[in-house]
Amino acid sequence: MTRGRPRGGSDSRERILTHARQLFAANGFRGTTVRAVADAAGVDPALVHHFHGTKRDLFLAAIALPVDPGVIVTAALDVPRERLGEAFATVVLGAWEAEHRPALEAAVRSVLVDGDGELVSSFLGQVLIARIAPLVDDPPGSGERRAAWAVTQMAGVLLLRYLRPVRPVCDEPVENVIRAIAPTLQHHLAGPPPPE
Repeated sequence: MTRGRPRGGSDSRERILTHARQLFAANGFRGTTVRAVADAAGVDPALVHHFHGTKRDLFLAAIALPVDPGVIVTAALDVPRERLGEAFATVVLGAWEAEHRPALEAAVRSVLVDGDGELVSSFLGQVLIARIAPLVDDPPGSGERRAAWAVTQMAGVLLLRYLRPVRPVCDEPVENVIRAIAPTLQHHLAGPPPPE
């Protein structure tokens, strides 16, 4: 008997990714197995490996967002300087309130639970901070520090609102959260430069 390509089409691929996102979000990277994803998707584990290779490859495919977060953040910061904090908060929280939430939760939970610091450092440094820094580099040389402080502020809000919910942060309407954090983000992005 000759082994061929496992049976299953693009609907199987999407079903695998959907269930992988849900399981990675709920259980983290270590707590999710290829077999569990296959069972949830109703496919053979060989099909998961066929489409996505290793468990790490599956994880990376599962957290891939339909849009580049760096592009979204760059567009959000294409506003007058006095509105940078509000625009940044609106776009980032908007992504977490939208259909991207399962993929975002899967990525961040796995990093928090499994300690894959290299993955999060690479994402934050190369995708977010590197995109934001040139847009807020005033005075010259302050952009990277400004971006890093703004991202740090948002990371804390995301953690307490979505990942480890703490009241009242998790219960507030998103508009209230934006109003509460926008001034601090504005300070980081456009206020006096952060200390060196």
